[in-house]
Amino acid sequence: ADLIFQAKIKKYDFIKYLGGLKSKNMNHLSQSCYEYKIPLAGHAYNKSLEESVDLDFVSIEHYQPVLAAYENNAEKFPALLKKMKDKNVAVCPTLSFYYTYSFLQDETQLLAHNGMSIVANSVKEQWQKEYNEALTATKEQLKEEFDTKYKSVYQKKFAVFNTVLKQIADENMLLLLSADEGPFNVPGFSMAEEMKLYSKAGLDNYQIIKAATYNAAVFLTCDKNTGSIQEGKRANLILLNANPLENIENIQKVEGTILNGKYYSQKELLGISSTK
Repeated sequence: ADLIFQAKIKKYDFIKYLGGLKSKNMNHLSQSCYEYKIPLAGHAYNKSLEESVDLDFVSIEHYQPVLAAYENNAEKFPALLKKMKDKNVAVCPTLSFYYTYSFLQDETQLLAHNGMSIVANSVKEQWQKEYNEALTATKEQLKEEFDTKYKSVYQKKFAVFNTVLKQIADENMLLLLSADEGPFNVPGFSMAEEMKLYSKAGLDNYQIIKAATYNAAVFLTCDKNTGSIQEGKRANLILLNANPLENIENIQKVEGTILNGKYYSQKELLGISSTK
């Protein structure tokens, strides 16, 4: 409770649960967060979406607990989604990270991810090393069953989860968008890769952009000041050369950024001389 109190005093946005607590300690953590009015979010407790919702998590990170809840009981899943919507529980699938380690994309495709062109060669080489070590270890473990027991399994998981993700968006739940960290996920730029995966799942472009902007502001309880373009709100904007509502990949065609009243050109932000 002392740690939660300190987090409250320091004005933390929320407490992120990573894992490892026994039931008694988890209940104590949830109760302390409730008493000090500081949100609890993170990895699903016991890998269970339902238990986490009952513990008053405000956000569930990663797609697996959501997929597991659907596959364990598809008939009861709509009721669980309704419960989450009523409690305004957010979902943040972080698909891009898991697509990378599903090995469904080859290295050439990964090196073409948004933002990779400006990543230092030393970082690229480290990411390639980590990726290839993981790929080699997985292939050595599964041998000739690598495709059937790994890649095909992930293909099926993503296909099923895509239908669930579309349902979450269509139910107007608090869907968030983040690619997570890891190799080939360039901070900031990787948001575009996550958006493409949401599009692949069947979400319309408005739903995708809303998840990345307005929904994020709602989750952080700052939607009165930011998250949408309205009179009286902060005018922190990304200016694009093409409409992302027509094609989500247009989100990468950045002309400039307005932040705290100052305009920054894309060339300036990327450290590229405008004379080049």
